[in-house]
Amino acid sequence: MAKKVTVTDPTTKQDYIIEFDRDSVVYAESIGFDVTKAATAYATDMVTLFRAGFHKNHPFVSKEVVYGIWDRVKDKQSLFGLLMDMFMVPYNALVEEPKDGDKGNVTWEATE
Repeated sequence: MAKKVTVTDPTTKQDYIIEFDRDSVVYAESIGFDVTKAATAYATDMVTLFRAGFHKNHPFVSKEVVYGIWDRVKDKQSLFGLLMDMFMVPYNALVEEPKDGDKGNVTWEATE
């Protein structure tokens, strides 16, 4: 599976590297991306995930620039599928349980 996608804007000749890490997963959710609804591939989910992919390497690129690039992307459905696969790697890392027996696992308990 791809870990990065390079998008080249033919107008500006600028290359953008799209990839996801824990911070970009948090960012995606903060701008409205909901992984539980993404299977429907609504247009807003697609462009929101695309925008979140810029966060790791290009955090200061405006949403207007990202949307302008998205508007000119061909085969959006395939790109969205690839971005979802890439997104799920750090997403799953955030929610998976540590392995039993690992030294340093944090324990917790509820108290009054």
